[in-house]
Amino acid sequence: LHECHFSPCGQHLVAATKSSVDGMGQVRIWRWNTGGGGGDCGEEEVKDDASVFVGHTGPIYTLAFSPDGTRLATGGSDALVGLWDVSTMVCASTITRRTKFVRSVAFSYDSKFVASCSEEDGVDISLACDGSKVGLVSLSSTA
Repeated sequence: LHECHFSPCGQHLVAATKSSVDGMGQVRIWRWNTGGGGGDCGEEEVKDDASVFVGHTGPIYTLAFSPDGTRLATGGSDALVGLWDVSTMVCASTITRRTKFVRSVAFSYDSKFVASCSEEDGVDISLACDGSKVGLVSLSSTA
């Protein structure tokens, strides 16, 4: 397990994992039920059965939901960023501009852009709708 998040709507718990059989990166999703029956936190429960979606050829190291909850970005050891349509859990676009492990993904506040970082210089900025390149923020010093 590399990372986990609750969905913006609060109905799912999502984790970045890898298969113990073939090492493929997986997105696991559990339904999160809130009973609301007692105490400050209610009666929360995670259903045992997870939906599993294979999304990378190696471990997934990072994932993030867009603030509007329509997209999920994943990044992994295969140097790819997957942009998933949450309603269908289909990887609709793949960003292939990196050559090393993707360690971080993040969406802009308005869900229009996605940033990704790998083990190489710079932050790649893309359109969240299709992964098109917007630009690269360099981390190299020019002085």
